[in-house]
Amino acid sequence: MKTKSLKKNALYGFIRSFMNIAFPIITFPYASRVLMPENIGKVNFANSIVDYFLMLAALGISTYATREATKLKNDKPKLNQFVREIIALTLFSTLISATLLFTGIFFISRLSEYRLLIILIGTKLLFNTMDFGWLFVAEEDQKYITLRSILFQIISLIALFTFVHSPKDYIIYAIIGVFSSVGSNIYNLIYTRKYVNIFEKTEIHPIHHLKGILVFFGNNFAIKLYSMIDTTMVGLIIGNAAVGYYTAANKVSSMVSSLIKSSLATLMPRGTSYFDSNKQEEFKNLIKKSAGATSFFAFPAALGLTILSKPVIIIFCGENYLPAQGSMQIMSLLIILYAINSMVNNLIIVPLHKEKILLTSQIAACITDIIFNAILIPTKGVWGASLATFIAQCVMFSIRLAYVSKWFFKKEIILPIIQVAFITLLMSLCVYFVYNFLEMREISLVITTLLSIIVGVIAYTFFSLLFRNKTAFQILQILKGKVL
Repeated sequence: MKTKSLKKNALYGFIRSFMNIAFPIITFPYASRVLMPENIGKVNFANSIVDYFLMLAALGISTYATREATKLKNDKPKLNQFVREIIALTLFSTLISATLLFTGIFFISRLSEYRLLIILIGTKLLFNTMDFGWLFVAEEDQKYITLRSILFQIISLIALFTFVHSPKDYIIYAIIGVFSSVGSNIYNLIYTRKYVNIFEKTEIHPIHHLKGILVFFGNNFAIKLYSMIDTTMVGLIIGNAAVGYYTAANKVSSMVSSLIKSSLATLMPRGTSYFDSNKQEEFKNLIKKSAGATSFFAFPAALGLTILSKPVIIIFCGENYLPAQGSMQIMSLLIILYAINSMVNNLIIVPLHKEKILLTSQIAACITDIIFNAILIPTKGVWGASLATFIAQCVMFSIRLAYVSKWFFKKEIILPIIQVAFITLLMSLCVYFVYNFLEMREISLVITTLLSIIVGVIAYTFFSLLFRNKTAFQILQILKGKVL
């Protein structure tokens, strides 16, 4: 079978991730201003509740299935059998999860206010078995994943501007989110015919996958709990408006993080293939190049957003969300940890079959997050929730680096990261002085922000080329058309 272009896949991953940033940049400012913090908070709190059950239904299958399907993609009969086995497991876990959700919302009085929202959003569970994204990742079919994603983003965008016009339309806003997820899954079911025939009668033995899946489930459970617990605890302890502020703070940084993380995820099948085929040099080079590129984009994004947190909050969400500024500064710095963590996960830990490291570190981070949330949220509000997340992420990051030190702590990996950190510091000083200079002269907020970003890009490019950063020169070569 012809090997798909790694550069094209990375490009498609970048385009999809860019659209995942561009789409919220268009939709969230509109939705946040129309719905206001209270109703944005309601929708996101309801989403956080449903996400726990989506997590249970997912059962950690996606990452496990991606890795195993990568090994079988050249053996169609075995791949076909494997896909049917995964469908059987997903169907079983989905039925259990859906039953628990729709039973729970009628017996937990605290959720009565959100019952309709949870029921509407919970319909995503019923289509969980059609999420074959892992199959297309294993087949390295990033083109399809990207085009499908863009299609449903455009449909959702049109629906948002057509049907959401006042705070009372928050129910419609939630439905639009459901449509995007459900529509993508239905389309996935149709597209699977390119690779497998899920209706072909074959003997299946799904149970033997449980051991491998449950390790990933434990890790995914901790990941989801870690990512959702802040929203849930903020909603329960403070209220809907606070959830709205926390959502605003988290939205911008998470968009940038997803851009980097999604691009790295496209490399996981290739990393697995190199390691399983004992191509050690190719595996090491993939890690080295990815570490350089990851830090090259993550560091300036994190520091830039931290400095420009106030204008970004106002432009992106409106002045009603200014209480989220301090929280956003902390969440912006997390971009660096998220990016390097994602690189370590996708290119070292998963290909090396060290899932237990993921589980151990994620559980430690989750416990840390819950403890510090309980301490900090009652007194520090959404800022405390963000600080708790930062502390927990540091704990997880430290544990994982300790386990992968053999692969990560090498001169050719560490020195470029240090170089990028220094270049980013120089860029940040330029952005800080330009922003404050323009702000003191009361120039338009949008113009001040744009000029600060432009100065930051120019300064970062200049210092990167001055210090001969390898990633910068590779990008320059690509732009010149010298790298095919």
